[in-house]
Amino acid sequence: MWAALITLSGYVPLPLTGADYLELLPVRWQPITDRGIRLNYRTYNHDILTPVIFFAVLQWGRWPPGPV
Repeated sequence: MWAALITLSGYVPLPLTGADYLELLPVRWQPITDRGIRLNYRTYNHDILTPVIFFAVLQWGRWPPGPV
């Protein structure tokens, strides 16, 4: 049905914005520990993560923080 309607009416391709590209990225929930974020046997840590790590440790590694 969709293909039939597109062939009748056509469509205008629109360029994607930066926000659109962010929406297309896959979501992967990772636990955050006091050492940082671990992905594929690598640990990533940066000063900008300090507030996030602080609250994640308080919430037993859950992010976003949920009810205790």
